[in-house]
Amino acid sequence: MRFQLRALRPDGSLAILDLEAADEGAARLQASAAGLEPIALRRRRLARAPARLDLPIFCDQTLTLLAAGISLRDAMETLAAQETRADIGALLAAIAQGLRQGQALSQTLAAQPSHFPPLLVAMLRAAERSSALEDALGRYATFHRQVDALRSQLLAALAYPAMLLGAGSLVILFLLFHVVPRFAQIYNDMHGPLPWAAQLLLAWGSFVHDHGVLALGLIGGLGCALVAPIAHAPWRQRLLAQATRLPRLGAWLRLVDLARAYRSLGLLLRAGIPLPAAMDLVADLLPATARQQLADAQAEVRQGRRLSHALAGHGLATPVASRLVQAGERSGQLGEMLEQAAAFHDGEIARATELASKLLGPVLMLLMGMFIGGVVILLYLPIFQLAEGLG
Repeated sequence: MRFQLRALRPDGSLAILDLEAADEGAARLQASAAGLEPIALRRRRLARAPARLDLPIFCDQTLTLLAAGISLRDAMETLAAQETRADIGALLAAIAQGLRQGQALSQTLAAQPSHFPPLLVAMLRAAERSSALEDALGRYATFHRQVDALRSQLLAALAYPAMLLGAGSLVILFLLFHVVPRFAQIYNDMHGPLPWAAQLLLAWGSFVHDHGVLALGLIGGLGCALVAPIAHAPWRQRLLAQATRLPRLGAWLRLVDLARAYRSLGLLLRAGIPLPAAMDLVADLLPATARQQLADAQAEVRQGRRLSHALAGHGLATPVASRLVQAGERSGQLGEMLEQAAAFHDGEIARATELASKLLGPVLMLLMGMFIGGVVILLYLPIFQLAEGLG
């Protein structure tokens, strides 16, 4: 259940929080654990999506405060006090409370898995042992922004084809549900042979005219059947697994997964995490088939085999990545070389995506133009035949 809590912070300021708890008692205990004194509590009738913490901004702000000589606990309390979103303010207050109780930062963040990924927690845990917390925060913020930049490039490349597909679909639906039924009524009293495609189109128009709600339900059901596999996580994973078998698309998807794995593995190694443990954390970033390959490579690494040979032997290394990893093993800069491999492949992915989007737009326009033009021709074909008969 969702509750809205009014409470006093330790400095006497008022805090308004949204809490998720089993009952009112649990909500009050949760507030007390965060160092807040409850004043009023009421249950929220309408639940809303919880706010998300922006990890790069969180890392940057924490890093700035630490660089200014402020202690980590005071930094968390400062961030909690200036936060305007109730959910995030409660989250930061809970982190500050954990630090006051003597917990390490990685331990307090691990207790909030919905906001802090295992990658960040592992980096901070390793940094705490070597007193390199500020360096770890800076590296993770840079890593997160690089991943977001690549994701933004991919989404931007797909934006135009998606808009084109949406606009074309609206035009097609307008023809099928507004124009075709009216032409069908006009042609009902006409007799004479028509092509089977025109007969089928006019039959659809008559069906829409007589059973419009049912026809709309059929189109809606078809749309849901197409969208459901994408929205449902297990089905989406199956679709991606099937897509990886396609010649060019499969190679592109695999390159995206490998580039993300290289970057994450390099980041963890530079943070001081041992290679086998880093490979464990990276496994969740790969699809199921590649995950098993990584597990086999990890077993070989534990037995003393070089990472470059283990990855190449299980199909997890591109030629460029293999060369860079070998260079990193020789120079002792394996983490840096893995990040360079990721950057190299990020450029390949961006160029391939841009080229695909440039080709996909004209192809979609051509296909939709052919479909819409075909519908219009079939609609006017009886008129042409009638004019020929009168002539």
